Amino acid sequence: MKSKFCLVLNADLESSDETVLLEKNYQNVFKPLLSFLYSHKDFFLTIGFSGPQLSHYEKKHPESIELLHELSSKRQIEIIGGGYYSPIFPLLLPMDRSGQIEKMNSLVRSTIGKRPCGMTLFGSIWDSCLVSTFQSCGMEYVFLDSSLVPKKHLKCCPLIASEQGRSIKIFPSYKNLIPLENESCQEWTSRIKTFVSKIRPEQFPFSNEFFEPVLSLCFSFEQFGSFMKSQCFASVSENSEDVSFTTPYLYLKKSKCFSPAYIPAGMDSEISKWSLIPFEQVENKTGFPPTIQDYLNLYLQNKRLYERMVYISMLVSQCKGGDKVRKTASSEVLWKAQDGTNYLSPSFGVPSPAEKRQKAFRALNEAERLIRAGCKNFQRVTYFF
Repeated sequence: MKSKFCLVLNADLESSDETVLLEKNYQNVFKPLLSFLYSHKDFFLTIGFSGPQLSHYEKKHPESIELLHELSSKRQIEIIGGGYYSPIFPLLLPMDRSGQIEKMNSLVRSTIGKRPCGMTLFGSIWDSCLVSTFQSCGMEYVFLDSSLVPKKHLKCCPLIASEQGRSIKIFPSYKNLIPLENESCQEWTSRIKTFVSKIRPEQFPFSNEFFEPVLSLCFSFEQFGSFMKSQCFASVSENSEDVSFTTPYLYLKKSKCFSPAYIPAGMDSEISKWSLIPFEQVENKTGFPPTIQDYLNLYLQNKRLYERMVYISMLVSQCKGGDKVRKTASSEVLWKAQDGTNYLSPSFGVPSPAEKRQKAFRALNEAERLIRAGCKNFQRVTYFF
């Protein structure tokens, strides 16, 4: 049996607000990737953008949007959504969660032509309370780092998580199965076969259903650029007998096998290492996954930004009167301040630089100015922390 892969190219978060870096990654990674996809009809890929990144491509490289539209219409690629400004969802009020998701959905639909059905999370920062919001926004599945999933549920198939009568499918992303540098195709496929061979049919509660194992691999732009230059990529992309590719839509359309599981609150393993001792990488041996609240309690400069953000978010949500245009403008500035990279670096797990936090504070001050100028009844609401 072939090993079936769902390859995901994640948003270029680190450079989403840097035009020079966006251009560099476009020329080095995204442009060659589009050329490759157009000439290899059997290679399927899932792509997740941030809102600023996709907007930049739409403005500066409309030819890439046309190619994405054509490839998407052929089901060769699938564009997934998320929050427009890549926020840390558990830190947001429900209104801001749904607002950012819908803004991203609208952008994808207007540029690519199809509304996204799935999403990725910034740093795989997860909480079960998100299920209700995601489903109400039309999300059918989400990608999560496999380190968040209890080992007994890692069965090479999508999971299904439920909360208060609502459910969402989860594709675990296996970071440990990403090809290593200078690793040959034979060595990589051997590792894959060894991993898949540990899965036994009797482990599944749906043995009477058709089951096809699938492995999800999420790449950053930098990782995918290196992967494209490797011998491993050259081998598997040319109709390999051991590997085939799919997208979540194509897989879910055919498969009905989902393993029910409860996923506790947690985050990416690389971020978790920085959540025990300030500015030191420590392996978690407690058996309890660190959460984003543990991270904020460790780095007080980030917690102060979080508290300020929540206060402004409540001001915006409680304002009932005034100029609706100003309220909409204040929400937009607030969402920019909720960018996850203002709190931490997803690539390294360490807190973001002071410049980014200061930029977020300035955006929050501007949001407060707009909402106080536009809403006449803000003074009636009192908040305590």
